[in-house]
Amino acid sequence: MKTKDTKQVNFRIDKNLYERLKALADKEGRSITSQLNRILEEKVNATA
Repeated sequence: MKTKDTKQVNFRIDKNLYERLKALADKEGRSITSQLNRILEEKVNATA
């Protein structure tokens, strides 16, 4: 993904949820940002 194709988003997340997200990202060999992109894209596509 090119930088010009992205938009920065800042938000707070529950510590427990963050740790679960980090563990999932580590398990799949992804960065947290990449993992969040994948999860959000799946959710948005499923409801569109």
